[in-house]
Parts: sequence; structure tokens; C-alpha cells
Amino acid sequence: MALGETDTRITRKLVKGISVVVVVIVCIGIANLISLRMATRTYARREQAHSVLDSTHTMYSSMLGIVSATRGFVITAQDKFLDSIDREIINFEQAYDSLDGVLQDTTVNLRRMELIRLNYKTIVHELEEPLIDFRSSIGTNQFSPELMELFMEVSTRSRYVIDETIRLIGEIQNSENQQLTEMETRLETVLGLVRLLNIFGPIGILLVMLVMARAGLKKVDEFQKDRQIFELDMEKSRKRLASVIEGTDVGTWEWEIDSGNLILNQRWAQILGFRLEDLLPTTAKTWEDFAHPDDFQVAQLRSRQTLDGTVDFYDTDMRMRHADGHWVWMHIRGKVVERTQQGEPLKMAGTCSDLSARKEMEDLLSLEKDRLRAVLFAITDGVVATDIAGNVRMINPLAERLTGWQQADAEGLPFSTVFRIKGQAAGEAERNIVQEVLASGESSAMAPDTILLARDGTSFYVECLLTPVVNKHGEADGVVAVFKDVSEEKKQQDALAHLVFRDPLTGLHNRRFYDQQKELLDSEEYFPLAFVAADVDGLKLTNDAFGHEAGDRLLQIVGKTLGNNCRDGDVVARVGGDEFVMLLPKTTADKVERIVQRMASSLKAEKNCDLPVSVSFGFAVKENSLEDLVEVVKQAEDSMYQQKIAESPKMKKLAVDHLLEVQFQKDAWEFEHCMAISKYSEELARAMGFSDEDATEMRIAGLYHDIGKIAIDPSILNKPTALGSSEWDAVRRHSELGYTIVRTVNEYAAFANHILHHHERWDGRGYPHGLSGEDIPIQARLLCVVDAYVAMVSNRPYREASDKDTAIEQLRIHAGSQFDPRIARLFVEEVLHREWV
Repeated sequence: MALGETDTRITRKLVKGISVVVVVIVCIGIANLISLRMATRTYARREQAHSVLDSTHTMYSSMLGIVSATRGFVITAQDKFLDSIDREIINFEQAYDSLDGVLQDTTVNLRRMELIRLNYKTIVHELEEPLIDFRSSIGTNQFSPELMELFMEVSTRSRYVIDETIRLIGEIQNSENQQLTEMETRLETVLGLVRLLNIFGPIGILLVMLVMARAGLKKVDEFQKDRQIFELDMEKSRKRLASVIEGTDVGTWEWEIDSGNLILNQRWAQILGFRLEDLLPTTAKTWEDFAHPDDFQVAQLRSRQTLDGTVDFYDTDMRMRHADGHWVWMHIRGKVVERTQQGEPLKMAGTCSDLSARKEMEDLLSLEKDRLRAVLFAITDGVVATDIAGNVRMINPLAERLTGWQQADAEGLPFSTVFRIKGQAAGEAERNIVQEVLASGESSAMAPDTILLARDGTSFYVECLLTPVVNKHGEADGVVAVFKDVSEEKKQQDALAHLVFRDPLTGLHNRRFYDQQKELLDSEEYFPLAFVAADVDGLKLTNDAFGHEAGDRLLQIVGKTLGNNCRDGDVVARVGGDEFVMLLPKTTADKVERIVQRMASSLKAEKNCDLPVSVSFGFAVKENSLEDLVEVVKQAEDSMYQQKIAESPKMKKLAVDHLLEVQFQKDAWEFEHCMAISKYSEELARAMGFSDEDATEMRIAGLYHDIGKIAIDPSILNKPTALGSSEWDAVRRHSELGYTIVRTVNEYAAFANHILHHHERWDGRGYPHGLSGEDIPIQARLLCVVDAYVAMVSNRPYREASDKDTAIEQLRIHAGSQFDPRIARLFVEEVLHREWV
């Protein structure tokens, strides 16, 4: 019984022991199983984290590569940068797809992935592609202000988007690292428990389990092997994670807040030109020693905001002193990664990257922008830029001077208010050309005769080109107007046009303009088109008798009268010496006839050198395009020539007779003198045996013999003292002038030669040709004797009249020297009825 009880007790103890052993074994087995599963899951999670880090690093590098290659293409316009952009886009999309496949599908991660995708689209499609398209569109050698402005805008937005993407990637990386750290911490705890169970288990288990020891030892050995493999894998994962971080080319830091220790990686030190070993030990004071004083204050403020939870992430740009003494710009990001249960921060961690290259690029871009602005403000053209609404955004100094508007006053005003323009011809406001350019998207130049009205009311001619500013969607987003003052050029052009198309004497248009307008007006819209031909009567007479200045005055009188009697739009031109022509659009035959009659009446009221002004007219009208222009012009000219042939002789005789009448009205002595010579000349001619017709001719010749004196200054003819040399020359010309005047009249032409030579002397010392003896026409010798006698017996301002005997004595004395002796004697004996002794 006792044995049985003992056996029972032993059995119970054995059962209890076995139970305990079983329980312990079961617990140890469960603990080992749990730890193994956790190790497997941790390993798989580590691989997943590694994939996440690889993908995020690739995405970050690709996005930076896209931006960098785009900037390279904008600056150099080289196609290799376009290839780089394509490669980086492919790398980004592959990395994104890979990350999407391994990242846990939490709400936060899905939101982060969606934001990264949106940022990527923003970089590629909304920022970089428009910039590339715009750069390609303007050519490889241009770097315009518009490109500069777009480049700066894209750079600013790209930086913001990239920073936001980096933040999202950092969140993903931090989240992965935090989860991995938590799993590793739990695994280490479980492994610790397993170790305790294995070491401090009941010794009795070993005795009881001797049979099972071998199997147990084998199981433990396998477990240890798995553990070693796991630890090796963990070490490899840590190294791979460090390689990934190193591959991102960023420095890392961990700040243990309580101790002040600062854990840095090698890249952090390299950015500043050190080896990490040279900086150890590193603390928060190390950071402060390298930081620029101005930037450190801002960094401290943002650090406090991060530590107290005001902001989630620490993010700042600051300068750090390089080993060689210069300052290096660094972009530093981080966050609090560990807090106490009370929320007090224990550790911060983050990254830092070298911004020097980007800062240099920003400085270079800023410098280029300043240079472009300096060029814009230094150019000799005015520049006004508007927004899409046509309101002024910018106006350079020259434009301020030309328009009278300052930048501060002009900004925001409509373009038409600042840039007031008028058309030269109409004098009315121009169309809204800014809106036309915005609507068409194409450049447009204002009319060449555009007048700019400045703010103070002054005006001047301008040349102006308006060009649209195109946005990333290819739509006009504003207009740039470039203009300059061309008033002086316009003045020179007008002066040149006046020289080219104007007759300098009359101020009318010339033949070149007439020929041009004739072709232009030969169109249905101007029919009926009237042609008027006009020829000045007596121009040669005026030129010969009174000189070319008088002839010029005659042409000026005619030109002014014709111009005054024509309408706006009519063409009046002098096309030859004494020829004028008129083109009258939309003018019927009846109307042109009335116009010509009005011109003729106006001309009758004009006089030149006491001569009436006369013009012969002819006209024809082209009614339609079927009529030949040349033939119509010929009809007008033929009509004019017919009038001239019919009227010219009569007009010439009237003109010469009028001159004689004017001469007699001006000088009563001349009238009496000529009447006496006319009478004596006829009587002497009859005494010399001239026919009645010739005697009558001599009577008329005597009347006109001094008509040339009409062109001599009366002060010379009536001068009481002796004439000077030049005055004598003027007087001696009267016989030639008289000859020129009377020979223009057909019925007077017969005695023109008598007048020309009536001051020749028998001895050859007379004028104008110095003829002598029988070479002098007999009629001229007759006039010479009569003229001398009448002059001697007439009173003059410079001498008193001689009596007849004295005059006859002078004829006898000078017979054979001044006078033909036979004619002189015949005149005394037969006309004066005195003796020749």
C-alpha cells in the first residue's frame, strides 16, 4: 500500500513532473515557434522596406534628373537633355509601379502615393513640357525675356513640387523605418524570453527528457542556426539600407536630445570637406560651430517649433562653413522620431543635402534676370507689357518718356489709356489692336502713319509692333508692345516724298506722281475719270521779254489758280515747262466743263508783268474700263492743242498790244515819241518810194519800235543824271526785247527785224550787232534817222528839247557816221521840207 502510495506519489510526481515538463516544453516550443515566425515576418518586412527605400530613392533621383535635364535643355537647347528626360521618366514610372506593389495599402500610404503621382504629373506635364516646347519654338540661339520669365516661374514651382515630393518620400521612408524598428524590438523581446526559458528551465526536464534530449538539442541547434542566419540577414539589410542612403548623396543625422550627442554619417562630413573621423565626437555644439550665425538663429526657431510639435517636420536652408573657409548651402530636413510617454522629445533624425549648385544656379539666373532687365531698360525702344485683359503690367523708362506715364501710374490701366493712338488720315481712335493680337495669337504692326498722343497732349509718329506672350497652354496670356519715335524719319520721308513727287516751282505734283496716280485711278471705283490738259499761253514771250523770273511767276500764278479750283482728291500736276494736267475722279463731262470754265475765269483776273494770264484747256472723260486710258488722255491733249491753235495768235496779239498800251499809260512822253516816229516813218517811207503796204508797215513799226522798254526799270529810263555801265547795258537791250516781243505775233513778225537793228550806226559802232552801211536793213536805217530827230526835239528829264534847226544840224553832222547820209538828207528835204546845206 505504502509502495503503491509511493508509486502513486511517484507516479503523480512523475505525472506532475512530466506535466510540468510538457507545459514547459510546450511553452518553450510555442515561444520558439512565435519567435521563428516573427523572425520570418521581420525578414520579409525588411526586404519589403529595402524595396521601398530603393524605389523612393529612384523616384527622387529621377524627378531631380527630369528637372536638371529640362534646365540643361532650356539653357543649351541640346537634344541629349531630351533623351535624359525620357530615361528619367521611364525610371520614375518603373520605380513608382514597384513601390506601389510593395507598399502597405494604408489610407495614409495611398494618399502619399497619389500626391507623389500628382507632383510627378505637375513636374512633367504642367511645368517642364511647356518650358521645353516654348524653348524649342523660339530657336536655339534665342534666350528671350519671355523665356526667362517662364523659366523662373517653372523653376520656382518645380522647387516647391520637388520639396513636397521629398517630404512625402521622407514620410514613407520614416514610416517604413519606424515599423521595421518596432518589429525588430518586439523580436528581440521574444528572443530574450526564449533564452530565459531555455537557460532556467527545470533541471528535471533534462533528466526526464534524456530520451528526448537528442531531439531537443537538435531542435535547439536548428533554432540557433536559423537565428544566426536571421542575424546575418539583418546585418546585410542594415548595410544595404546604409548603401541606399549613401546612394541618395545626402547626409544623415540623429540628435539624442537629452545627451546632446549628434550621430552623423560620412556624407555629412564630406559636404563640408571633412572626414567623419576628424569631427568626432560630434554634439549639437558641433552643428552650431559650423552654422552661419545669421542662419543658425532661423534654424533654432524652426527646431523649437518641431520639438514642441508646432510643425511636424524640421525644414530649413542654411549655410555651413566648409573646411576651406567658404560657405556651403545645405537643405536640412528632419523630424522627432522618439518621444516620452509624456510627449517630450527624445530623438530627432533627418537628412541634409548640398544646395550649393542649386544656389549658384539661382544666383546665375537672378543675375541673368537682372541683366535682361537692364537690357530692357537700356534699349532705345519703348516697351509696354500687358496682361491677358489688356491692362499694363510693365513700362520701361523710354516708354515712360514717350507716353508721359510713369510705371506706378500706368500699371493696371488699359493699354489704350496709356498708349493713345490716332490714325493720321482719319484723325479718329485706332481699333483695339491689343485685343486683336490676344485673339489671333499673332504679332501685328500698327500702321506706318500711327500717331501717339502723350499724356501731356503732345503727339508724334511711332512705329509699333505688338507680340503676344504665350502661356504653357499655347494661349496668348498678354501682349508686349515695342515702339519708337519716328517723327524725324517721317519728316525726312515726307520731305523726300515732296522732292520726289512735287514740282519745286509751283508746289504742285510732278509727272512722276501724275503717272503713278493715273494708273491707280484707272479703276471702276473712280469712273467717270476726267483728264484735263492745260498749256500756258505766252510763257516764251514772258521769258524772252521779262526774263525767266517773270516766266516762273507766271507758272506759279497758273499753278496756284488751278490748285485752288480743284477739289480734295483731285490730282493737279505740272508735267512740262508750260504743261499742266489734272485727274478728276468721279467727274462727268458736264462737271469737268464747269470746272475748266471756272479756272479760265479765275485766270482772266490774274496779270503778270502787266500781261493777262491765259491758258489753253482740253479735257476728256473715261466712262468705263472698256475705254483705253492712253486714247482718253490723247483726246484731252488734242482738244487742248486745238484750242491753243485757234486762240494763241489772237491772244499773242492782244498781249503785245496790251503791253504797248501799258507802256504808253506809264510814260506819256513815250506815247508822244512813238506817235511822232510812226507818223514820220510812214512819210519818209513814201518819200523813199516804199509801197503803200510797206509804208503802212513802217508806220506800225514806228509805233512799236521801243516796246522793249516795257521790261526796263522806269527809274533808269527817266534818270536825270548820266547812266552807269550796267544801266546802259539794260537800255541797250530794249531793241532785242522789242524784237522778241513783236515777232511772237505773226502779223508783226515782218517788222521785228527793223526794231532789232534801229540802233545800229552807219559806221558800225551801234548795237546790238554792230552792223554797218548797207548791211543794216534799210527800214532800220530809216527808223534810226527818225528816232534820233524826234528824240532831239523832245523834252526829257535829263535834257531840254532842241529846236528843229539844231536837230537838223546834228543830222547833217552825223550823216555818214551815225546815219545813212542819203536817208538823213531825204528826211530833211522831203519830210521836214528844209534845205540840206
